Amino acid sequence: MASTPSPGPPIIVCGSSNPALRRGSSSPSSSSSAASSGGRQNPARSEFDMSALEEQSLDSNTAEASRLARLCRMALGRLAATMPDFNPSVPYTAAEILAMPFHNPSGRAEEELLALPRRKSKRMLLAAAVAELIFPSRTGSLSPLIRYDADRVKLRGWVMVQREFDLLAASGLGRLSANGGAAPCVWVEGWARRILEQGEWDEEEEPVSLQGVKISNPTTRLVARSDLRPLMKHLERGGTHMLPTEYGGEELNGGRGEVYYRINGAEFRGGIVLEDGRLDLYKIGLGPDLVMDLLRSLRANEFIKHILLGENNIGEAGCAAIARFLKNVPNRIETWQVTGNNINSRSLKLLVDSMIESRTVMSVWLKGNPLGPESAPDLARLITGARNLRILDLDQTQLGDAGVAALFNSLTSHVESLQGGPLPLEVIYLSGNGVSVSASKAIARFLSLQSQAQPLHRLHSIYLSYNPLGNKGIKLLAEGVRSAQHIRRLALQSVGVGTEGIVTLCNALHGHPSLRTVDLSQGLATPSLGQTFNYINDDTVPALCSLLTPFGQDSPGPMLEYLSLGHCSLTEAGLQRIYELIRRHPTLCYFWATSVRAFGESDKPIRQFIPAQGPTATEFVTGAALGRDVTEVERAAWRRLEANVKTRYGEGMTYDRFRRGEKRWLVMDRGVRVVDSVYGERDLGEIREKLLEFVENDYDEDDDTDEE
Repeated sequence: MASTPSPGPPIIVCGSSNPALRRGSSSPSSSSSAASSGGRQNPARSEFDMSALEEQSLDSNTAEASRLARLCRMALGRLAATMPDFNPSVPYTAAEILAMPFHNPSGRAEEELLALPRRKSKRMLLAAAVAELIFPSRTGSLSPLIRYDADRVKLRGWVMVQREFDLLAASGLGRLSANGGAAPCVWVEGWARRILEQGEWDEEEEPVSLQGVKISNPTTRLVARSDLRPLMKHLERGGTHMLPTEYGGEELNGGRGEVYYRINGAEFRGGIVLEDGRLDLYKIGLGPDLVMDLLRSLRANEFIKHILLGENNIGEAGCAAIARFLKNVPNRIETWQVTGNNINSRSLKLLVDSMIESRTVMSVWLKGNPLGPESAPDLARLITGARNLRILDLDQTQLGDAGVAALFNSLTSHVESLQGGPLPLEVIYLSGNGVSVSASKAIARFLSLQSQAQPLHRLHSIYLSYNPLGNKGIKLLAEGVRSAQHIRRLALQSVGVGTEGIVTLCNALHGHPSLRTVDLSQGLATPSLGQTFNYINDDTVPALCSLLTPFGQDSPGPMLEYLSLGHCSLTEAGLQRIYELIRRHPTLCYFWATSVRAFGESDKPIRQFIPAQGPTATEFVTGAALGRDVTEVERAAWRRLEANVKTRYGEGMTYDRFRRGEKRWLVMDRGVRVVDSVYGERDLGEIREKLLEFVENDYDEDDDTDEE
């Protein structure tokens, strides 16, 4: 969290320019009493013996109470400045929530505010200590605790409505309009207009490049050598995440560790060392020279296992430095994340020559480097030569349809002549590479090798989003996936597939023994990457339903756990047929689909959201608290998803916790965890905001900006 100023009195700002917020305003005293008592007064329960609290030692809570008091003061000040009339007990519509200033970083709340200690809980002692720091009073008075609890309710409501805002903004839910056939639940001038205007993608009329998406590696501002020196000294002496050290460094996020995962770390001006062995240097601005120096400092360090060098503009000289490091220390580093570093085919060869000699390299991340189709032979050498390589990220590497086809044809030839065990590769990312018919045919042939009694490779997750596969490519791929008995995850966001391809794919996947995740939704970056939307209409419903039904009388039943259709052209009747099957599905934990077609009359009552209450359990599951009225069949389907989550993860797992945590591992392999960047997480809010601005932008029909 950013540094905070010294504690001061809460800021109170009167008046509001937002009529939605002014409507729900109330006086501080009335809101405090209402929030603290929930509208019911029970004197017997509202008091407790303050002297008993005084007799207990508060020493262990002093530092935490001081920190939380500062957090509350700062948050209350920002809330008063940005939404002075916010009342968590008042219902708000989607339009009113979308008008709130959450696009502005100063108007956003820290998620930690949800976990503030409260009275009448196991953390009552800490709550009392925080209350006394914010509202000093005479000994024995209950007033500070009552006032603090009212503010805690308000801050909690602020976070809840912020979450609702993010959900509405990210998914396009909430804008109600029947204009042009666009839907409630969609950005009318964003998703709906573009998907409906495109319809079924015609690859002849609207061709998409088979060379892959364009790559832009911006020039990185280089970090000063003096800023990196304390970290390098720390690493030279075998330093870990433990502090203090003679070289400085601070506890990550004030000792709270990595967001969500609570992994501890030592943060220096030039990088972060985390307790799981990650060295986070993402976007630090090393350049090739400092990469050489940093790698020299790591030669004697046995703690670091995962090196995150993404977007540091290391180029060929940096790759040569990595190769020299691996020659001296071949069997220590497990993860090399070198995304967005201007690595070309010549640079790649240096990396591959050294990595195939390592027994420990398990994952290599090359996204956003201009490798080109000529790199296919070296990539094949990496996959077949690195004996423990599990994960390979080739997203947006300009391999092109021809390059991906050459890669998989080489892999097929290799494994067919292989006398030993199967290839170790389990996960491959190929999004944004121009994959079309030729590459689909080669991938399908490789996948079909899993149909043998002794599979010749272990690939179980393949990511092909943002590629111009279309119906032809999907139909070819479907046959390979049908034979791939170990495939678990198949990601096909924005691949231009229509009715014919969806039907063929779903029929091929019907009764698949290992498939867990299928993603046919739209990727947020579809327009910016120059790709095409999937088009899913009611003609696909019988095939989609086949994914959710047992293969036969003796089948153990469908094993699917995650299905996303995203923004699609299904009618309400089509969606209801799918919900009818979900309500009886034994394993599905996540389903998302929202129609770009209008549902019913535009004058239906508008549903509202009450921040103090938060979404209902059903709304957490649907992800559409304010979109439209939910049918009973739909509610039953969401209750089934909730029940399946508890069966899968235990009774203590709420759907909200699942959605914010374990859902990630239905979509991704857990090996991705080692490339989570603290710096990347800090940048995520800004990136999301820019993408949403792009999606919301209403382009002029004659604007040829995208073509330039």
